[in-house]
Amino acid sequence: MTSVDVTCAGIAVCDVVVRTVHHPLPLGLLQLVDDLTLVEGGCALRTAKALAGMGVDTTLIAPIGADLFGKVLRRSADSDRLEAQWVEVDANTSSSAILVDTAGERTIFHQIGANRFLTAEHVRRRMKGRFLHVGGALVLPALDGEPLAQLFAHAKQNGMQTSLDVVYNATNEWDLVNAALAHTDLFCPSLAEAQAITGKSSPDAGAAELRRRGVRLAVITDGVNGCWFDCDETRGHIAAIEVDSVDSTGAGDAFTAGVLIGLLRGLPSPQAVRLGAALGALAATTSVTFAGLNDPDEAWRMAGLEVPRR
Repeated sequence: MTSVDVTCAGIAVCDVVVRTVHHPLPLGLLQLVDDLTLVEGGCALRTAKALAGMGVDTTLIAPIGADLFGKVLRRSADSDRLEAQWVEVDANTSSSAILVDTAGERTIFHQIGANRFLTAEHVRRRMKGRFLHVGGALVLPALDGEPLAQLFAHAKQNGMQTSLDVVYNATNEWDLVNAALAHTDLFCPSLAEAQAITGKSSPDAGAAELRRRGVRLAVITDGVNGCWFDCDETRGHIAAIEVDSVDSTGAGDAFTAGVLIGLLRGLPSPQAVRLGAALGALAATTSVTFAGLNDPDEAWRMAGLEVPRR
């Protein structure tokens, strides 16, 4: 691929998705479920796939092992618009077990695996395009902290914009993202993630705090309550787009992809965020990851925006 718009670097994960689970879980006993599927996951891979599905030429940089899960991920990234540059390591491919309940909400059990070996140098040698998006901060031990900040600073010095996505960190090492925020153009955490990072309980205060720390466009998502954004020109709230939600797995990654697409197209920040909300909503309408994104124009229509000419 000669021309690339976005480089997505970070975690690629093979997910075992179990649906539908009922709480409380019957410890020590068997619970029958509707289905159990093996799918691609990880916020870098999913954001890359959402971008490619929307017609954006994208490069993926992610670690992978020489195992069955690695083979699954290689097949999943086979796309005309997606160039996968795998970092091959001597470790098991990262994997997760995702339990989806009757409301479509997820509980995730994760093993870092190969992702622990991704370094800033791996990304620096391969990145290209207008945006560098790093997905999976806080479960990238060799990249988290100062190495990520230096990578983002290097990207900006070379004319790229930067975007960050984190994984909710049960170890509470949230301060690891602070150094990178000063070099971050786009950050779309969930409300829970933003609360942990900023110490602010309300989404508008959290977005303002992220701006104070250097983020140019801060967007805090809160499911059916919509999202709050804060940037140089304005701040505000975007209502959630009502859909029949089946599974929220990957909706946040699609949301980020939508905002990135809007910014690449030169949309004002509120319109870019609205496109993100539409893409995230579409991603939640099916149990098959991103099958709801099979019509790239639908997200633009749902957002109330003019469909771009191709």
